[in-house]
Amino acid sequence: MNQDNQTDTVLMNFRIPIHLKDAFDQVCKFNHRPKTSVLLMLIRDFVEEQSEKIGSELKRRERLKEQLGTGSQKFTGEPEVETWNGYTKDPVTGTWSQIGD
Repeated sequence: MNQDNQTDTVLMNFRIPIHLKDAFDQVCKFNHRPKTSVLLMLIRDFVEEQSEKIGSELKRRERLKEQLGTGSQKFTGEPEVETWNGYTKDPVTGTWSQIGD
């Protein structure tokens, strides 16, 4: 969407508490700022901020996946089952039971 082209817009309606709308009207009037321009500024700032956070989170997740995949065993999401001398250890409870029980 071209930001300079006013014909490339859409009407957006939403509900707002009366006291908040009244306060917003007063602040915009005091600052000689149209409400639409203030809302657009807030939306742009929010989108930019969240886009950066999302980008960082996606990079963090990708690094984590790489780290989990570079070990001696790839992470499969399944817990590793320990065995010892004819017994297996339940990965959830940590209790040992004889194989075949």
